[in-house]
Amino acid sequence: MKTLLESYFGRYYHSTKVAFANSRVYTGKFSCRDEKACATCSIKTPIQAKNCSDGVLICDAGQEDVDVIEFEKFIDNYNRLKSIPSKSRCDLLMTSKNKIVFCDMTCSNPKYIDTFTRSDGSVHMGKRYEARKQIENSIKLLMPIPEIGCAIKNKSDKIALFAYREKPTELKDAFDREVTSGIRALCKENKDKDQMFSVMANGFLFTEVSYPDVYKW
Repeated sequence: MKTLLESYFGRYYHSTKVAFANSRVYTGKFSCRDEKACATCSIKTPIQAKNCSDGVLICDAGQEDVDVIEFEKFIDNYNRLKSIPSKSRCDLLMTSKNKIVFCDMTCSNPKYIDTFTRSDGSVHMGKRYEARKQIENSIKLLMPIPEIGCAIKNKSDKIALFAYREKPTELKDAFDREVTSGIRALCKENKDKDQMFSVMANGFLFTEVSYPDVYKW
């Protein structure tokens, strides 16, 4: 998938830029971190963040070779393209021989995971909803590209994964007033929360894992 992204993504969206996708192949158990959340913690609460293990997703690939691509960082190379329909995308694209996983991660105060009401009475759909929408946008971004769309369709196991970690207790108060701008935009669309656990378009199944539970590949 890394080669397909590098070869066909920019070309399909009318860019002459050649961008490279950062990736790493794992076998067995490995972990991934939410770099944006970690960076914010380091600035706001450096003492507490220093003692954090950083992990958000723990995955056990078993004997499989799983290629983990930093998908959001790759797409960021093309942010100025007007031909790209959405600037909202998930963090990781993970693939093995027969499986593909679009993964969005967050480390958050647990009260922001589900729909919540702010002090001003406004309702926000929460991090789970935001993750699902970002994964949907990522899939829609790739499916029209013939070579990439074909590779995705050929995977027998297609997963949309929301991986989250609850912030350590000592960090929660520092973030109680923090609500991402992405949630503000996404909450304009009315979605039933029950739909979060259903089959998505293009044969994907939305599921989630909460740290330190292990996602079995």
